[in-house]
Amino acid sequence: MSFKDILDYFIENPKKLVELNLQLEAPQSDFVKHRFKVYEEKIALIEHEKLELVKIASENSNLFQRAISYGALISITRNLSEIIAITDQVLTKNPLVNHSVYYIEDTIQFNPQEPSNRHVIGFNAKTSPLVFELANKKTPFCGEFNEAKIIALFSMLEAKQAKQIKSIATIPLRHESSVGAIVLGSETKHFFNPSQNTDYLQAIGTLFTANVIRLSQNNG
Repeated sequence: MSFKDILDYFIENPKKLVELNLQLEAPQSDFVKHRFKVYEEKIALIEHEKLELVKIASENSNLFQRAISYGALISITRNLSEIIAITDQVLTKNPLVNHSVYYIEDTIQFNPQEPSNRHVIGFNAKTSPLVFELANKKTPFCGEFNEAKIIALFSMLEAKQAKQIKSIATIPLRHESSVGAIVLGSETKHFFNPSQNTDYLQAIGTLFTANVIRLSQNNG
């Protein structure tokens, strides 16, 4: 017997509800209809949650494969500029990611012949306490940020252009100590937001850091 059969039975025989101590002030048939509606809503909610879990699992699988591909590409880079070029291509692939900047501790030494890159800025705790703070966070940050701090972080931009950035993502770069931070900016207010999963950004940061260390040790 299906649930619908049971429902129909009680609608046709409301007195049976009294025998089961289910009588309410409202008509018994209304009570059964209400319970049936609640049942349908729970089923719909479970189905929705199942679809969301499948979607998340699929997205995580795709991001995992992208992180593996990224790691393979930068593992054969010969200088920091090559790492930046590959990383920038990955992180700014979405057109809503409008700006990027890479902060690297100025104590880390690279090949003197390293090509200059306006997106790479050296820093230390004394000259850039804000960057030092972001570099020492345990996980990436996504969300809105103070306008004055955004202008400071994207100092290679004119202030007018930097003010167009409405949300940012910061990726800490850490080895045994602070190595630096990657900062991404979007002119879309909620593109980067606190609710999004940051595992992919964390993976990119870990791989980026490992290869920065590799290059600095090769040229140390």
